[in-house]
Amino acid sequence: MDLRSPKMSYRNPLNSITLDVRHNYMSVFINIEPDDSVLEYLKNAVLQEIRITRVKKIIIDLSGVRIVDSLLFKKIEALCKMINMMGAEAVLTGISPGVAVALVDSGVDFSDVLIKQSVEDAEEYIAQLCRGKSTSQNINADYEDPESKDNTDNSGE
Repeated sequence: MDLRSPKMSYRNPLNSITLDVRHNYMSVFINIEPDDSVLEYLKNAVLQEIRITRVKKIIIDLSGVRIVDSLLFKKIEALCKMINMMGAEAVLTGISPGVAVALVDSGVDFSDVLIKQSVEDAEEYIAQLCRGKSTSQNINADYEDPESKDNTDNSGE
């Protein structure tokens, strides 16, 4: 089921950016070396999809981007902050070992960005969060306070 509005066209002419909206998350696949115009398009498309579909998790896959320098990473990080301001959470994936080394060597701070190795790892993270929420809700619904039960039992003696 495609949750995107038929009026919204968020595939650029070169098909180098794909937004795949699922029922509880969106995957963004970037298969181009993004310049400022591509990043502007990406920002507008992602934020618009969040507003329309109300997804809460966004996976941004960078495996199709060969070169991620500190300037590009800062722009992706800014997009992640915008996503957070919209009430959603961004998860970056697909950072190659060479890119990781280069970014760390250049002093890039990763503390504000959640990074997983692959799209599959990010999907599993999202699935665990969904299972965790439903599990904690079930636990709370069935919870009995042992102290109140003990107090009730003791007062009846």
